[in-house]
Amino acid sequence: MARRNEVGTIYYCGLVNARNGFGGYTGARPFYGVDTNGSVVLFSVGDSGAEVANTLRLCAEQGFPSPYR
Repeated sequence: MARRNEVGTIYYCGLVNARNGFGGYTGARPFYGVDTNGSVVLFSVGDSGAEVANTLRLCAEQGFPSPYR
């Protein structure tokens, strides 16, 4: 999902299922990113419990619903 705030900054939040070093999928993990001049910079990908909570908090601060609903 993408949202633009009142000053035009575009934020991205959602779930990603990446491959690990063994080629297996890790399972759905939340991510938070920001558009910087046409490129998305990932600021957080939730991997552990604390990182998941922090990523979901960052997304909620930008008005995104929880991706786990």
